[in-house]
Amino acid sequence: MEPIVQNLLFLGVGAVVSAVAFLLKRRIQGTAIDEDLERQHRVLQIHRELSQQKLGRNDVERFLSFLRRRQRHLDSLPLQQSLVTPLPTADGSQAELNDMALQNCREAVADLDRAIDSLRQSTGSERQSELTQMQKHWQVFRDRQAEFVASRYRGGSIVPLIFATEQEILTRERVLQIRRLIEEESHP
Repeated sequence: MEPIVQNLLFLGVGAVVSAVAFLLKRRIQGTAIDEDLERQHRVLQIHRELSQQKLGRNDVERFLSFLRRRQRHLDSLPLQQSLVTPLPTADGSQAELNDMALQNCREAVADLDRAIDSLRQSTGSERQSELTQMQKHWQVFRDRQAEFVASRYRGGSIVPLIFATEQEILTRERVLQIRRLIEEESHP
């Protein structure tokens, strides 16, 4: 190939590459501008919604403070906190395992009762009946959930163990929820 043709070919390839690069740059810049416009539109929309709900900057800051406290609380929890008290691995009859699971569940209920008492002390008297009703509804849920989980083994000797273990798990989760509520009550 002649040097002049080769130079023209390189020049043509260079022009095509430059044109593609220019178009890509424009496309990327256009996307950034579109994203910026979308962000500004969303901020205006949020501002309108806050104005309609008569919420101001202090309300938003209070909510952000709540979210930060909640995040700190979640960050402080151990990553793999077990909600079930392990049963001994030694040979035991099914009846003994069922009894141990029931005892573990009773201990979890005692922990929950103590947490509820603490929450009662930190809430105002006008909210006491709400708390009592909420807890009654939760207990019905816990029992029905445990019944459902255990029903898979209906007729088996393991049913009491499954039932008590599910109740223990749900009760220990509830203790964590109540502790979070206590924390929120103490930091309005």
